[in-house]
Amino acid sequence: MTALAASSQSVSLGGLAPEQLDLLPVPLWLCDRDGNLLHANPRAREAFAEAPVVGQSVFRAFDQLKLGPGDEPPALPVADALIDVLQRAQPIRDLELCQTLPDAPRRWLLMNAEPVVVAGEVVGATCSFQDISRQRRAEIEHALSQQYLQAIVDATPECVKVVAADGSLLQMNPAGLGMIGAGDAASVTGVPVLNLIAEEDRRQWQENHLQVCAGKRCVWEFDLISIDGVRRHMETHAVPLRLPDGGTGHLAVTRDITEQTRDRERILASERYWHALLEALPMAVYTTDSEGLITFYNAAAVRLWGAEPVLGQTRWCGSVKLFANDGAPLQLDDYPMAVALRTGTPQLGEEALLERPDGSRVPFAAHPMPLLDDQGRVTGAISMLVDISSHRQAQQRQALLIDELNHRVKNTLASVQSIAALTLRKSDSLAVFHASFERRLIALSQGHDLLTQSRWQSALLRSLLDKVLQAYLHVQCERVELAGPAVELAPREALSLAMAFHELTVNAATYGALSGESGQVQLHWQVLANQASRPRLSLQWREYNGPAVAVPGKPGFGTRLIEASVVKELGGSFAASYDAQGFSCTLELPLTGGVQHV
Repeated sequence: MTALAASSQSVSLGGLAPEQLDLLPVPLWLCDRDGNLLHANPRAREAFAEAPVVGQSVFRAFDQLKLGPGDEPPALPVADALIDVLQRAQPIRDLELCQTLPDAPRRWLLMNAEPVVVAGEVVGATCSFQDISRQRRAEIEHALSQQYLQAIVDATPECVKVVAADGSLLQMNPAGLGMIGAGDAASVTGVPVLNLIAEEDRRQWQENHLQVCAGKRCVWEFDLISIDGVRRHMETHAVPLRLPDGGTGHLAVTRDITEQTRDRERILASERYWHALLEALPMAVYTTDSEGLITFYNAAAVRLWGAEPVLGQTRWCGSVKLFANDGAPLQLDDYPMAVALRTGTPQLGEEALLERPDGSRVPFAAHPMPLLDDQGRVTGAISMLVDISSHRQAQQRQALLIDELNHRVKNTLASVQSIAALTLRKSDSLAVFHASFERRLIALSQGHDLLTQSRWQSALLRSLLDKVLQAYLHVQCERVELAGPAVELAPREALSLAMAFHELTVNAATYGALSGESGQVQLHWQVLANQASRPRLSLQWREYNGPAVAVPGKPGFGTRLIEASVVKELGGSFAASYDAQGFSCTLELPLTGGVQHV
């Protein structure tokens, strides 16, 4: 040790006095050229609780204080670097050291060592220390955070990418690389992203990209064509990003929605199909939400209601009002749809009357069915309304027909009974009775046949006369001249006239003009209009070129039958004339109201 080092009272090394070193704000050691400590300033004594004492080797102090290389190993070991300072005057610049003491947090320091040169000779060195623990911890935390974020980005199944303002790709995570068919990031970094966009979507993509770089957030869809030619439909969410070089780009999270798009298109196609199917149904169909507000209706529903409801506003039903079958107004809570939604049970076949805006009422059967979710909660309902007007009319017609049938059966039985009694009274034998009675029953059946063809609505007069004459006269029908307008007869009129003209035909063939070879019959009719009362049908029967006729002593069967049916039952009239030229008669009867007469 030199003489200067031995005297602590006047220690001086290269003009450095201890008092000056003590004023420095950083920990500092002063050692001689052998590495023995000459002085440690107060900052050093504070920084290192077990600071080396004067005369102790600083090389041992590094081991004692557990001062070693930092996280990045230096080019030379700390001892070798310090020897270079003392022997070769090679300073140490910002050498990072790490102190690891038991039961104490790690500490990082930057050491700078400067040789002390006197007269061209290294006589010692100064070692200063700067505590950078806070900075290193922040750097470590930042690095860990960066690693954490990178791990999250790399693990994200969606494409995460950074695009520069010029549209070149700066960064992309593994999921994105997989989507575009790239083996590694280096092969696509710097490549224009537009090269991967479907041609028809490039313009829109570029416009949105520029808007994002200008500071706007954007979401849009486009088709991507990967390097290996696979086409995908993508949805991207992009935000502006300030790049490390100060430029602007965009950060985007992009996901492959190809399957979702296909599913959505399939759902839309299915909805269109079912809407078209419901629109094509001839029955009224509509749906509501859980509150009863109408969400859909088809064209048949509009025709039934006579009006279009307002979606989301009209409740329960699209008609003006609903009534019970007895005509009493239905309360809103009693509407079939309201009951179905309230109880959660179908209300199938509930009948009621709906009122249209024009005041007309239509009977219908409602079939509301509640719609339930997976938990069994009512989410809405669908209902089909069936117009049962024709059904009601059919029921009324059926009841009317049954009543009419009962009436006709009674009348027919009465007619048969009357025909049988009158025929029996005029028959000399059972054979005569059988023949006459059979002919008259056949005449009655002719009217029944015609009426059956029209479902007992009406019968044409000309058709009735043809049947009656043909049944008895056969080929001699040509000798009967028929003339008159087309007239539709009600059932009672048809049956009575069938019997009447049967009797006139039989009488003409037996005793009158048709009994000879040259006799003929004219049967003409006309409709007599009368504004004060119903029109009347007038029929004239005239025989000529037959045998001479005489006035009978008393009315025969035919006369009595005509008077009973035409005069008494139908309110008509009958007038007979026995001229020398031949028998003639006129029948008149009122035509039933409501029957069309042509």
